[in-house]
Amino acid sequence: MSAISIDRKILYYLNMLKKIQNIIFLSFTLLSGCGGSAPADLISKYALAATATPYINAMSIAIAPAPCTSLIVPFEVTSRTLPLPSGFTPKTVSIQKNGSQIWTQEVSTTENILINNQTMQGVARGCSPNGISVGETLELNILVSAENSETEISTSAKLTIVY
Repeated sequence: MSAISIDRKILYYLNMLKKIQNIIFLSFTLLSGCGGSAPADLISKYALAATATPYINAMSIAIAPAPCTSLIVPFEVTSRTLPLPSGFTPKTVSIQKNGSQIWTQEVSTTENILINNQTMQGVARGCSPNGISVGETLELNILVSAENSETEISTSAKLTIVY
């Protein structure tokens, strides 16, 4: 084999490597453009489930007039398969009625409690929206973040009142 023949083969293989590198780069770019793993993967990877116990706090009404009726939504998020990921953070709780979001409040960051490595409790508070009543089943969404993504975990619960 001559030196020219070897140089051509080296150039050929270098060009092939560049093409392979471009294909890999484009694949990663496309995947990251799609968000990599979908937010629902967080739910399925950890088998996340939520429960909530929303209630109207009527004690404040009995003591003194308040600017609004206080709605309190304690909740719990549990991973049924793995420990919750590092940095797992509940962000907001929202209520949907007839397909429309009627209430959203930030989660009280000072009240997030890691019960064990698979369960976190938290609470959101705010003025009660119009159009909900005690005894009604509410559709709740808890927005959580972890692993550079956010996702909503849905649950439903009956609205109660506490005096």
